Amino acid sequence: MQNIVAERISVVVGLIFDANRRILIGQRTNPELYKGMWEFPGGKIKPFESDAEALDRELLEEIGISVNRSVSFMSFAYDYPDRSLLLKFRMVDEFEGEPEPCEQQVLQWVEISRLSEFDMLPPNIIVIEKLQKEFRL
Repeated sequence: MQNIVAERISVVVGLIFDANRRILIGQRTNPELYKGMWEFPGGKIKPFESDAEALDRELLEEIGISVNRSVSFMSFAYDYPDRSLLLKFRMVDEFEGEPEPCEQQVLQWVEISRLSEFDMLPPNIIVIEKLQKEFRL
């Protein structure tokens, strides 16, 4: 029997910081396996779109903000039981607008030291550990 490897879906994710160095998370509303879990906002990268362009488009659609500046933080592959992803995390510290739940999700600003108190999607645990090391928390 031959194993078929699913094509990896490229996803860009925003690590959005406010003036108090808190980070924005949202609670999933989609009726699927991970409903109710928390995540950082973002979405799929379209063909011929740069990571930064995709992040700006996704954050405008999802939470109503325009990104002025983002920088790469980390990237890694992650396999869920039903899909394979290439996750590209970008830190956002300059944006226009006030984040609002355009897709009916709950949004919350959280101190980095408190992120582990939330039921985050599994790949986000890797990011949280790196954030806490980077910010020495």
